[in-house]
Amino acid sequence: MSGEPIVLQAPAVSVTAQLVGMLDRLPNEGLPTFCVVGGLAVLCRVGTLYRATADVDTVIEDSGAVVASLRDRPDAVRTPNGVEIGGTKIDVIEVGEIPDASLLPDDISDRMFVLSHRYAYDTREQVHIDVIDPGQPPDVITTATCEMATPAALVAMKLQSYPRRRGPSIAKQGSDLLDLYALLHQHDHDREIADALANGHHDLGELAAELAQELLVDDAEVAAGRVRRYTATQIDPEALRHVASRFVQQLRA
Repeated sequence: MSGEPIVLQAPAVSVTAQLVGMLDRLPNEGLPTFCVVGGLAVLCRVGTLYRATADVDTVIEDSGAVVASLRDRPDAVRTPNGVEIGGTKIDVIEVGEIPDASLLPDDISDRMFVLSHRYAYDTREQVHIDVIDPGQPPDVITTATCEMATPAALVAMKLQSYPRRRGPSIAKQGSDLLDLYALLHQHDHDREIADALANGHHDLGELAAELAQELLVDDAEVAAGRVRRYTATQIDPEALRHVASRFVQQLRA
């Protein structure tokens, strides 16, 4: 998949165009090496803007100096998880090496957080993104070349983020579930995601299977209810259970 062009259709004056433009600017803004994750990465991998996203989420190799330098720029505004530049919020998650599984947290969700973000950075792929305004002639209005998380890494990260949503962020459970369904529906027919995660370090695949079984198969009705509650979309619980069951079976085959 690396190197294949991604085309998103969005107006020239839109959040999507602004976010893609920021991806192109980030190396010059002080973030030379990063992996795009989060909602924007999912929408790019699925290839359609089926939900809104308003920021850029990134993973970088452990380097507090890089984040400090980014925040010290005169046009930057410090945020709890990163920085805001030109009205665009950039969240930065730092990852380090994991030489031994004994260093990982015991809690499955915390362990999955650490493993999935490290995996995302290690397996990132270079992609080229074009934004085209559907209401105008098919000219590219914004473009970016960057490194992005694979569909497998995005599934792993969403499996840990969904159950961790609490308080002010609980409504994001809906978009997490929409993302999981879209990624598994589109990318796992040929075991692409399952095979990739099965080869992850420190039992990443088994952790993904355990979470998917519990959250998306056993609790499919609960998950579908949260999509209905927190988004303008509905998912058939049986459709969610089907793609999740296939994924779990492939991981455990």
